[in-house]
Amino acid sequence: MAFPVTPATLSDFQSIDALTEAEAGIIQCMATLFCNTLLPGITAISNTATGGTLENNIEVRAELVKDILCNYACKELSIADLISAISCKLAVDRGLIKSECDCDCEF
Repeated sequence: MAFPVTPATLSDFQSIDALTEAEAGIIQCMATLFCNTLLPGITAISNTATGGTLENNIEVRAELVKDILCNYACKELSIADLISAISCKLAVDRGLIKSECDCDCEF
């Protein structure tokens, strides 16, 4: 490997902080990508490229925006599941809940 990776020695709370900071950066990048790149491209779709009618043009644009936003939502749902699992693990580790408590975790 060209660049050896040194494992981080972070506490659980430091790892969660790092995760949330990274997630905030990703969300900002996604917003910038959507607002500054994708949306102008979608807006620039011409009538001739979509069949020539205004109605068809609007439908194509709406479908693209819907697909992008649905994919963003799926990504956010995955992050929410990850954060939920981490919080459950920490609650079990700290003795705040019992390991057999139903917290949607499998510890």
